[in-house]
Amino acid sequence: MLLQVTCILVKLSTIIIICASAAIASSLLSPQHCANEAYLLSTNLACGELGSGDLLSTIGRAGVELFVKNRGPAYFHPWSFDPLCTPVLEKLDSEVCVYTNASFGMGRGISILTTPAIAKKFASLPPFQDELAIKKADIAGKPWSTRQIEGKGIGMIASRDLKRGDLITSTTPVLLVYPSSFLRSSIMELLLRRAIEQLPRSSQDAYLNLATIFGDEAVKIQDVLKANTFEVQVGGVMHLAVFPEQSRMNHDCGPNAQYYIDHERLTHYVHATRPILKGEEITISYTDPLQPTSDRQKHLKVAFHFTCSCSRCSSASESDSILRQITQLVMTLSNIDYKYDGTPEMAEKLIKLHEHEGLEGFMAMAYSLAALTYSSIGDEQGTIFNAQKAWEVSRMRNGPGMNDDEIWKDAIENPRELWNWGKALKFKKSEM
Repeated sequence: MLLQVTCILVKLSTIIIICASAAIASSLLSPQHCANEAYLLSTNLACGELGSGDLLSTIGRAGVELFVKNRGPAYFHPWSFDPLCTPVLEKLDSEVCVYTNASFGMGRGISILTTPAIAKKFASLPPFQDELAIKKADIAGKPWSTRQIEGKGIGMIASRDLKRGDLITSTTPVLLVYPSSFLRSSIMELLLRRAIEQLPRSSQDAYLNLATIFGDEAVKIQDVLKANTFEVQVGGVMHLAVFPEQSRMNHDCGPNAQYYIDHERLTHYVHATRPILKGEEITISYTDPLQPTSDRQKHLKVAFHFTCSCSRCSSASESDSILRQITQLVMTLSNIDYKYDGTPEMAEKLIKLHEHEGLEGFMAMAYSLAALTYSSIGDEQGTIFNAQKAWEVSRMRNGPGMNDDEIWKDAIENPRELWNWGKALKFKKSEM
């Protein structure tokens, strides 16, 4: 299994192989952001009386007094409305409030359910200080459309041919939610309804038209949240986030697109990881595609309530056999700090196996090991090529400025300065 392989720690111009049997659920391999973990996996949505009646009478029936904090617009800058808040929650030692900026994202709007302290941290982020901080990325014509797909609901389709690395979407969320387990679902629904109602009409419609899991109108806002959430970290706290456009991307265990979220700019980016033809569905992975089929299926069933029937899941025996080969190759190639059993042929096979499984967006480890393998035999061209690929894949998954961004640039520009340059040749000579 890929839970018992080697992780790589990259530091400055030296790439150090460590953790001989560590979990590979590192940022290089495990999928980020697509939450539906902890809070959502254990949440039972409330059923009952919330579908009708005015807000105040519903609040009364819920048995919790919500109140509007009215201290004037200057106090609540940059929010468009006075926040609707709960009383102080004992376990949280804070109230939780709905904050909305109706003009955020060039009129797209954003609503946030969070604590007052974290709301201040949101307000200090670049997008709230300078509209240009989230100026729309330069995407040459909208490269996608949506349509009904048999067995999947609405999906995203390429409206033109896309190349590897092409930017597909770049948007901000319309809703962010502090995942408090201290609120009953009935109260959470009331707060979230206010959050959606305060958005511009187009964003309200975009949210309400998204897929649900349970189909209960009484808790529809939470139902949409559960079915379509990603993770955004602000102030050191994970928030659930809904990006309506990206929510139209269906799951595949061998996806043709990869995403990352810029937490400072609250922006979700999606890039093509391999060529996508016009008319082809654009997919991302909702789970760790490097896990065995049974683990992937279990997670998808529990978190998203569907059974995946992608090509990998449909040929589970073959796919899992390839994953075992990947694990073994990673283990062998990772021993280059003290033993040089790995070869360029092994590195190339590792890359091919990933491509066979449609894992182009999850190949940072494969390319980094290939770069180190070529470095160990003093092959400059092979080192540069694979370091470039590792850099590109890492940027599509983690974004520019990630921890190893400068390291890979340095490896590309100065391959002979890698710590293991030519060491395999020296090691083999010493054994003669």
